[in-house]
Order: sequence, then structure tokens, then C-alpha cells
Amino acid sequence: MAIALFVKKPGSTRGVWYSEFWGTRLQKYKLAAEAQFHQLEWREVQCFAPYYMFRPLDWTTWDEYQSDWPIADSLNPSDSKHEIFGLNVLGFQTHRDHFAIASKKSEMEDRAKAMIDGTVSDAQFAERYSLKSNRDWKIPDARDAIRKNRDWRKNIVRCAYRPFDEPYCFFGHEFMDYPRRELLDHVAWRENIQLLASRQIGIAEWRHVLVTDRVAESCCVSDGSTEQNYCFPLYLYGRDGVNRRENMSSSFRSWLDHKYEEHFSAEEVMAYIYAVLYAPTYRTRYAEFLRIDFPRAPFPESSADFQALSELGWALMRAHLLTELPRQELGVYHGKGDHVVEALRYSSQEQTIWINKTQSFKPVPQTVGGYQVLDKYLKSRKGRTLSLDEITASPQLWTVWPSPFSRWRKSTRRM
Repeated sequence: MAIALFVKKPGSTRGVWYSEFWGTRLQKYKLAAEAQFHQLEWREVQCFAPYYMFRPLDWTTWDEYQSDWPIADSLNPSDSKHEIFGLNVLGFQTHRDHFAIASKKSEMEDRAKAMIDGTVSDAQFAERYSLKSNRDWKIPDARDAIRKNRDWRKNIVRCAYRPFDEPYCFFGHEFMDYPRRELLDHVAWRENIQLLASRQIGIAEWRHVLVTDRVAESCCVSDGSTEQNYCFPLYLYGRDGVNRRENMSSSFRSWLDHKYEEHFSAEEVMAYIYAVLYAPTYRTRYAEFLRIDFPRAPFPESSADFQALSELGWALMRAHLLTELPRQELGVYHGKGDHVVEALRYSSQEQTIWINKTQSFKPVPQTVGGYQVLDKYLKSRKGRTLSLDEITASPQLWTVWPSPFSRWRKSTRRM
């Protein structure tokens, strides 16, 4: 919640001042009602281009940071952009996840068949799946489109829905409001890797970056409405779907090749950027600026340092893609039963996650972290029988992202 006071008075000092207080909602309401304007501690805000912030930031390292290459240029016009990746797009949005996303391929096929079925009226279909037409998606038009799509089964693909959670979706306008043209052209049914990153965040700590080789939903990295992720494909495909080129701006590629007098591959460059974005020192040093725009990547003077970080980043990328995982005996599945997720219970003493009375994953240490990957992964499957693939995947999630039961957001909010 925010309160803004605007003063227009001849002869008064021009500027922006900021004050804040913390607490529960009731405490903040009480403070707001009782506070006296001249009793509050006000701080003057440095307000300048290009961001014109309305709250104080520590700009100490800004000159250093702003000289680095941003992964995307969100401010300059298209003919004068200064950025690493030439194309990016917000992740897809269905506006009806309960219908367009499914844990099993057969579920999506059944929904598609119901759309095609001419014996089911539009009203019956809408009631069965709790659907409504809107400005961008009309039930009659969607049903007509899928009936004309003889190869509709091709559109049922796995997607990056949440971190390490890859259910099926029907990727196309038949089910979605915004599948995104760029994802249709360059990612779906293609061999590609995407960097996922948010432009802005609403929390104090920046940790909003991931990679995927699937089409990605806009809330894959974070479910915060202000933290939706943009997709940065590694390659762009031609109309033939075969020939491809790297998705990097010509100005950046020329600068990089000249700097190191060597041509590093697109994979090596993305891996280097990934390593930097996960470096604790980087996140701490530029914490303030990572919250307000796309991240920027500094590049070392030595090509050897670039290569060393690139190798680390590639190992991390492969772990997050679940293609080459570090071996840690964590989250081993124990017990006999029907594998049904009844109710999750975590025992910190036993370092165990119970999914029902007899079956569990252990050891799972409780650590401080961000997104509750394993917790959300299992909770989303409540009432379902875990498949062998899901049982195998669960300990992998702990291995690559050790923050399953930490709180994502604090209970108190800044006013």
C-alpha cells in the first residue's frame, strides 16, 4: 500500500521525498491514521533518467553497472538498442490454466476431443470445463479452429509451467489467449534453450532467472504478477524450421569477438551469462538495480576467466535442464503403499517429507531459499498417484534447487 502527497505551491522546494514504515496491515493502518507529517522521517529521492525512481536507492555502483551489457534494452527505440539478445518475449499466457494445462497427455487429448465433438453444444462444453469467452478467445471460434486443425495432436507438448514442473499443454490459439508468435516460431517443436528472466521484481532479493528447453509460461520463474518472466531463445529459426541463427545482436557479437579476439559459441556465451546471474557476489553488489530492469552482464578482461565461468554456467544449466545432475543421495523414496499424495508433512528432525502415512522422501534438509519447488511440485499433485517418472524427478528437484520448504514471501509488507 502506498500514500502519495502532491504539493503545488509557489516558492516551495521541488523534489521527491520518501518515508516508510513496516508491520502488519492493522499496525500500518494505525500508523497511517495517527502519524503527523512533520514527525515522519523523510528521505530525498535521487530522481533522474532513465528510471525516475520514487523511492531511495543506493546508486553507489550505478556507473559501473550501467556500463555493462543488458540482456535486453527496455528503454531505447528499436534502431538504437544496446543489448545482448536481439529477441525476447513474455512467456505464454493461457488465461485458463485449468483447461490448457494438464499433468497427463491423455487429459489434454480428451479435452481436445470434447472441443471437436459436434454433439456437445458450446454451452454444454463451457459448463463442463468452467470456461468463458473473452475479448481474445471465443469458445465457438476456438472449437471451429481445432476442428480445422487435422494435426492437432502435434500441439500437445510439455511446457515449463513452474520451476522443474513440466506438465502438458495444448500450445496454440485453440486453447490459449497468448501462445506468443515468437515461441511458436522459434521454440515449440524446435531444438532450443531459453533464458528466462524477469524485467522487474517486487521483492527485496533478486533470484529470477532459469533456463528451459520447453515453451515457457509467463509465471514459470515467479508467480508474482510484477515478476513475470521474459523468454530469450538461444537460436532463431527460419521459415523452413531447419536453418537457424544465434539470437544475439550484431553490435554485441562484434564487441565480444573483438574483446577476446576469439569467437565463442552461442552456448558458451549464454552459459557465461548464466554463471554471472547466479553468482552471489553479483546479486549482492547489484541488488538494487536488479530489481528495476533486466539484468546486465559484466565481462572479464581475460578470455580464460570468461571460459572458466562459462564452463561453470554450462554445468549449472545442464543441472537445471535436468539433463546432467550432480549425484547427491538426497530425497530417496521410502516405504510401501499406493503412491498417492494425501497430505504433505515435513519432519525437520527426521529430514523427511511424508506424502501419506507410509511413504516419504528423505533425507531432505530444510534450508533457507526462495521458490518452494519441491513443496509446490508435490502439493500440485495432491490426490494423485505419483508415476515412476514423478517419483524419480522429486529428489532431482532438491538436488538442483535446495529450497523446498522455505517461505517465499515475508508476512509483513512495506507501505
